[in-house]
Amino acid sequence: LTNERTAHDHSTHTLVARDYVHRGLIDGRPGLLCEDYIHEWCDDELVGTAIKRGAYAHADDSIVEHLHPMADKAEWDETYLRMRTRMRADRALFNRRRQLWT
Repeated sequence: LTNERTAHDHSTHTLVARDYVHRGLIDGRPGLLCEDYIHEWCDDELVGTAIKRGAYAHADDSIVEHLHPMADKAEWDETYLRMRTRMRADRALFNRRRQLWT
């Protein structure tokens, strides 16, 4: 796995029931994923919110092949190369918002 957390308590490729989508974000806005993030950390908020709501179940037997350069399964294109900059900005946003579900 590219991300060891996905083997135990995290999901980056998530199946979601339609009725859960209609519950909206933890801050009351509509939607499933917070669009304030550039790219990274929206999955962490999704999982954290679902856990707080008692709606998260981890599928240990699920296998999703993520064609990502960190797994040597894709090229490091311009978008992937900008990942570190995005990660810093999105991590800061996540840390500000995490009080909503922790």
